[in-house]
Amino acid sequence: MKVIVRALEEATNEYERELIHNIKVSGYQVTAVGGDESSAPFAYSIGIFHSYRRPDLLVVGLGVKACSELVSLYGRRIRAGDGQFETGYYYSDFLTGFDVFMLEANEHAKRELTLSCKWFYRGIEFPLLQCVWPSIKGFWPWDQDAWTDYKKQQPLYGIPPTLRN
Repeated sequence: MKVIVRALEEATNEYERELIHNIKVSGYQVTAVGGDESSAPFAYSIGIFHSYRRPDLLVVGLGVKACSELVSLYGRRIRAGDGQFETGYYYSDFLTGFDVFMLEANEHAKRELTLSCKWFYRGIEFPLLQCVWPSIKGFWPWDQDAWTDYKKQQPLYGIPPTLRN
């Protein structure tokens, strides 16, 4: 997949200039968005696919700081060559004490959540994983016994493993 990204000359404001600069210097940037009554907080990477040919990452529902820290951890591991994360797999070595599941994020996530990625990549033709985390009791959002509030806290932007062929 070949994607043409934005150049510094195309930046129209300080945020866009800083975004491009950070990607050139660090390989990626993390952007966080606070939640409200109708949406969960989330964070995502911009530039990982451009810099390292690995999917960018979205984390939803843990709070802005925790979501940002998980995305940063992912970015550091990718940059260090220690992250071959793929969709459809559980990873026990990503978050200490918990497994995570990497889910291929859908077009809705790319269009409505990861707006800086959409701008940087000139559209939604970039790979994006959603890092799904378990509840404190070990349930996943797709588990029948998972609490409703937990499911609302972490909406899924892809097809859960229980619905795959």
